[in-house]
Amino acid sequence: MRELLCRSLIAALLLGPVLTVAVHIASIPKISEYQPGLTEAETKAYDDRTVLDFEKFLESRRLRLTRYQSLREEMRYPSFWKGIAWGSIEPFIAVFLGCIIVGGAERRRTLRASTSAGG
Repeated sequence: MRELLCRSLIAALLLGPVLTVAVHIASIPKISEYQPGLTEAETKAYDDRTVLDFEKFLESRRLRLTRYQSLREEMRYPSFWKGIAWGSIEPFIAVFLGCIIVGGAERRRTLRASTSAGG
């Protein structure tokens, strides 16, 4: 029983964060940056113009990043890693309980098969 708990714990510790990172990477939206960055003076210059003019101005400076670039950009911030850590809790618990349930069922099946074959 102790061996099952240890194996389940190791599997959960390995798979929980991996699953969280995989789901997070798959769900990253494409991010846009503005190159060069907008200054306060530039944004105030568009206060008396229409929204459409401002959107055209923004579109001319927008730089769309790929998923890889977006992920690299996100990984610079500690909040990304905290989110991964907190997000890994549920998959960790799910993998651990799944391993315990499947391992326990397999153990019971093996014990039944050995007792019926021996008796």
